[in-house]
Amino acid sequence: MKNRQEHLEKLRIVVERSHNCSAIHHESMSVCEIIDGRTWNGDVEIFRLKNHPSAHWCYAWNYQEGDEQKVAAVLQVPPVISPNTAVRISLVEDARKPRNA
Repeated sequence: MKNRQEHLEKLRIVVERSHNCSAIHHESMSVCEIIDGRTWNGDVEIFRLKNHPSAHWCYAWNYQEGDEQKVAAVLQVPPVISPNTAVRISLVEDARKPRNA
C-alpha cells in the first residue's frame, strides 16, 4: 500500500505545481480509450482542487513517452468533463504532435 500512497503523493504534487493550487485525492477511476489506433488503459486519479480560479477537479495519470515516464494533469474545464474525456483529449493532442523521423 505504501507504493500506492507514494504514487498518489507524486501525482498530487504535479497537480499542485502545474495548476498553482491545492489538491486532495478524491478517487480512482479505470479508463480505457482508443484514438486513431492508440490505446490508453489505466487508472486516472481524480483530485479535488482548492483555490483554482476556473476548475474544481483535475484528472491525473502516468503515461509512457519513449523511454520516459510522464504525468498528465488535466483540468476539468469543458470540453473535459470526465476522466474519459481528459484521456481522450490528451490522446488526440498527442497524436497531433509532430513525430521525429
